[in-house]
Amino acid sequence: MINLLILQENNPNDLLNKIQSLEERNISLLGIFLQFDGTNVLSSEQPQLQNLFSQNNFVYACSSSIDKRNLPTHANVKKCSLGSLHELCEQAENIDVIGNLP
Repeated sequence: MINLLILQENNPNDLLNKIQSLEERNISLLGIFLQFDGTNVLSSEQPQLQNLFSQNNFVYACSSSIDKRNLPTHANVKKCSLGSLHELCEQAENIDVIGNLP
């Protein structure tokens, strides 16, 4: 199964717990979509998260929600439109939302 995570909150521990849960069930991760300026999550010093965030085309954010100048150097974030997010969602077999939907 291929999973897409949509992150609604800025808590690196919640994200790490979810990723570990997916790994335990051998579920691969297509990507993480940030619903906000994810500086807190992207700046996490957790090695597992830093490794994820350094991968190409893995972390996505709406163009208006993130300022690349504020991101740590290891974070490779791809800005995407809602159309691109829709395409990602179609590729995913499952979509998990972490945090509360607005």
